[in-house]
Amino acid sequence: MRIPPLLNVEVDGITVRRPAELDVLVRDLTGRPTVSRVRPQLLPGELLQERLGRIPAIIKEVA
Repeated sequence: MRIPPLLNVEVDGITVRRPAELDVLVRDLTGRPTVSRVRPQLLPGELLQERLGRIPAIIKEVA
């Protein structure tokens, strides 16, 4: 079993480590991924906030 890498994120002002998820953005004609990115795993009701020069923050959606 392969363990996913962990990424640092800020949740409610506290830095935590979340498992990473791979997002494939573009595939070539044979279906192989050519452009991808890694982002932290989000739980239902959470949004990822990218911040320049700082670790990303996860904010909770207000219902």
